[in-house]
Amino acid sequence: MRLGLAIVLLIGLVGCTSRGDGKSPAAGGELWLTAADDPGPDPFMPSVASPQSGKPLPGPNLTPQGNGTDVVAQQQPGDKAGLYGGSLNNSSCDREKMISFLKTHDAEARAFVAALNSDVSLRWSKGTSVSVDQIEPYIRELTPAFLRVDTRVTLYGFDGTNPVPLQSILQAGTAILLDIYGVPRVRGAGGNPLTAPVALDVRPTVRGTAWAGYNPGVIVVVQPAKAVITVFVLFDVYTGVTFDRMAGTSGADAQRSGPPATQPGGENTTYDGTYVSVNSPSTATVVVRNGRIISFAEEAAAAGKCELAVKADFLIAPPNGEFSGNYQGSVSSGPFWCVPTNGTMSGRVDGAQMTMTYTNAASGASFDLQLVRK
Repeated sequence: MRLGLAIVLLIGLVGCTSRGDGKSPAAGGELWLTAADDPGPDPFMPSVASPQSGKPLPGPNLTPQGNGTDVVAQQQPGDKAGLYGGSLNNSSCDREKMISFLKTHDAEARAFVAALNSDVSLRWSKGTSVSVDQIEPYIRELTPAFLRVDTRVTLYGFDGTNPVPLQSILQAGTAILLDIYGVPRVRGAGGNPLTAPVALDVRPTVRGTAWAGYNPGVIVVVQPAKAVITVFVLFDVYTGVTFDRMAGTSGADAQRSGPPATQPGGENTTYDGTYVSVNSPSTATVVVRNGRIISFAEEAAAAGKCELAVKADFLIAPPNGEFSGNYQGSVSSGPFWCVPTNGTMSGRVDGAQMTMTYTNAASGASFDLQLVRK
């Protein structure tokens, strides 16, 4: 199966329409520079960003666009490896503090979801909008990270009752929370909701103080990935090594995705790759990194396009390539009758071939899959 949804989300370079009357939620002529450690205008809550230790490494090299004066944004997909940074064993944002605050501040909670729901590109595992009583599961689905490039967004302040949209450029190094399509959705320093940027009516007046290294021709607009992201490949902003972070987690389960080839405990990269099913009416995809199965996804066409996503951590043990373990699945897309499943998985990798049997704990039904490495 696709590793998520094959939905193409249409957003302009710096534009997107809001819900309702179709007018821009923040049209105007001002563009605000928001530094990484600035609480920003009218924060929703005290900062939930984690303190950074040491000096972060510079971001990726992008070719400057434009004339050096005008703000020109470059599109980047949300699933691009290394677009975002992190720290291998630490989280950029404290999601629990954010959840606790919104549970006890009703006005902020209502404004928080109103801001998110103004974005037609909003997607998560429960649909295309978020209600107040869904704030906790929504935030738990988000992944803490750091921006590595100055990024154009709509940032929302809180005026005591309503969300107030502000067209903004966030500084590289800003602590953010990413949704399952790789889109920044919350800013840690003020708990501000973030949505897609909108086109300004006129050539913008840039407000705020430019930081060292700011270049109006090196600005990113993040486009939602075309499929659900189960594993983010993040760049460690202190060591320069990339690592894998499972979506919706904060750091304890992170695994380096770079060398060395042989890992502690006998893990190795011999089995690494993406495996796709060849013998099933449904389509399954398995991702292996550093000798471990880290994700499994399946689309059951006969069940009305139910899509199952599994966060996994199964060691493929050399030399025989065998693996086994328990799995917990979630529904990433499908009709209302699709339900999450859990059970056991076992199998073997032999060269480019993988065989797998998984058993649904609730029904007792077992399914055999044959997969090949792409």
